[in-house]
Amino acid sequence: SEIATDAVGKDEIATDAVGTDEIQANSIGVSEIADNQVRVQHLAQGTVRAGTDTEVLRIVRGTVLGGGGKLDGAGWSSVRISKGNYRVTFAQAFSGTPSVTATYYANGGDAKDDNHVMIKSVLKNRFDLYMRDNNGSDQNPGPLEDDPFMFIAVGPVTK
Repeated sequence: SEIATDAVGKDEIATDAVGTDEIQANSIGVSEIADNQVRVQHLAQGTVRAGTDTEVLRIVRGTVLGGGGKLDGAGWSSVRISKGNYRVTFAQAFSGTPSVTATYYANGGDAKDDNHVMIKSVLKNRFDLYMRDNNGSDQNPGPLEDDPFMFIAVGPVTK
């Protein structure tokens, strides 16, 4: 109430002058932010706050080629460990284990639409998966195959 409307703008506040320690939890909400005033470049890379304000989350996504190289995405690297086995390593580890989902990517080419992807392990800094042909059974799974896949990893980062 001591400051008139529009009396203090971004030009009057020094860069990094106000941080999370200076802002009371939940004191700034959607109604206090004008349209388009907070943009992605103002946030930590890929970091968003969950709607409940209980976690700060980072999203990493990408597409990996059948040979293990990167087609698109940022903040990660990938390698083909062996036929059908891949490892994706995050450039910055999450503070807790992320949730990862992945799917086969046909990319309009040789659509082996019966392939399936299985995530083998997930750690704070990486995940491993394999891709198999779906022509097997539970007792005799199909052969491992090299094919592209897409993934999304969402996990906590330190507040």
